[in-house]
Amino acid sequence: MASSRAVRRAFGPIVLFFAFLGLAAAPPASLAQPGSLCNTPGAPGATPQCDGATSLAVFNNQHYALRAGASIISKIVGATDLTGSETCTGGSPGVDVIIKSSFGDQTVCGALSGCPGANCTITFSYTAPNGPDVCACKTSIVAYEANGNNSNNDIIDNGAKDGSANGPAGFAFVDANNQPINTCGCPTTTTTSTTTSTTTTTTTTTSTTTSTTTSTTTTTSTTTTTTTTSTTTSTTTTTVSGTTTTTILDHFQCYEIKPATLPPTTVTEQDQFGTQALTLRFPHRLCAPADKNGEGVSQEIQHLVGYDTLRTPFTKRTGFPVTNQFGTIAIDLTRRDLLMVPTAKSLVAPPPPLQPPTIDHFQCYRAKRSAGSPKFVKTNVTVADQSESLNLTLLKPYRLCVPASKNGEVCVPSSAFCFNGAAAAAPAGGSTLLVP
Repeated sequence: MASSRAVRRAFGPIVLFFAFLGLAAAPPASLAQPGSLCNTPGAPGATPQCDGATSLAVFNNQHYALRAGASIISKIVGATDLTGSETCTGGSPGVDVIIKSSFGDQTVCGALSGCPGANCTITFSYTAPNGPDVCACKTSIVAYEANGNNSNNDIIDNGAKDGSANGPAGFAFVDANNQPINTCGCPTTTTTSTTTSTTTTTTTTTSTTTSTTTSTTTTTSTTTTTTTTSTTTSTTTTTVSGTTTTTILDHFQCYEIKPATLPPTTVTEQDQFGTQALTLRFPHRLCAPADKNGEGVSQEIQHLVGYDTLRTPFTKRTGFPVTNQFGTIAIDLTRRDLLMVPTAKSLVAPPPPLQPPTIDHFQCYRAKRSAGSPKFVKTNVTVADQSESLNLTLLKPYRLCVPASKNGEVCVPSSAFCFNGAAAAAPAGGSTLLVP
């Protein structure tokens, strides 16, 4: 909890960016089970149960980096919730291990040792798919015994099983250059062959006649015929079909940041409610991809920064229906609020620019429940991002954020809804959750 408080002090009151809801205090809840994913054998302070696991680089505090196509041995240690008498789906002794990802869940059978007790360990083999039909991309969460029984990141965060973290754990998939694979889909290769034939025919005839008292005739004939040359050219074209990051919107947890100096900047913003010129005042929110209720995230690189803008004329919309995973609710939109911009983040040095494809820009509007519509039922959720894990209670809708085209850039329609609320043990100011 000390590290969580430090993060909140650094960023200010928490804002959780969902596509649609608000929050309030809830009792603590565990985001993962006792078993810790381990691929750092021999690390200082590491538990001996990690020995024999394939050594992988740490991608972030919740994921190991795993190259597409690589085969590994991995372990889940300290699974005190198992008895040792479990069986896999096929009936073999052991326990199911589920690798949950955006390209589909995969289940393997893990062997048990040292169970029951603190040394209970699951050992499993896994190959990250690399075609031809399924290719690894983005990130995954590793669960055991049941789909919602997530392994935790207690070892990933510092190499030791010491109770320092309890968020979901898994793999982040990288390419041959150890760069994150942010585009899903397998390459498709087409080969075209072209054959060219050239035929050349040359005929030469020479005749010589000599006359004396005796007549002699000599004829010499030379014929050269048919030279054929064939050339074959092969052209290979590779295309990638699949889903890119522009079509998947994660949940986001947003942090209030201190206003910083920003040169006067005016942009043209267009969304479903019209087109207007916006003057950006200062950055007001930093939003990080967040895992809600152990559902995982599709990517962890692209963040959003919300810029406060000068007020612009807006005609109030009433009775606007919005549907997401919490149901359907009618809201009134009262004014424009923040402009959300795709952003790269680093805590140590200026990060490189984001590479396309990126998530959309979003124009956010202040929202409230429409008169006569049912009240939103308070809902408890657990949320984990790169900085902390929280228990939140969604209270009410607060903002509706719709896809926006900034300065004529293309966007993909996928709205998000903010819910206002508070986090357990959070500082004054509450939280906001953005829900796709």
